[in-house]
Amino acid sequence: MRACDWFARSLQAAGISDFTWHNLCHTFASRLHMWGVELATIKDLCGHRTWIMALRYVHRAPGYPKKAVDRTATSPAEEEKPSERLTQ
Repeated sequence: MRACDWFARSLQAAGISDFTWHNLCHTFASRLHMWGVELATIKDLCGHRTWIMALRYVHRAPGYPKKAVDRTATSPAEEEKPSERLTQ
């Protein structure tokens, strides 16, 4: 049995089609980026050798640019730290 067989069986049991393990890699990188994790860290966690490859995996959610601009209305001291966001 291959290591990915459990994943395929789980998708089939859940009735999910047109989804692969690879989709989760993009989700992982994108969520880390939106939580404020630095691209260098995302690159290392995903095992990418180049910055370009890391950038290919990072997809921002709709409304993300507005949230980034809205952050300028608060001081850095008022913001929660990325490590606090990851533990919530």
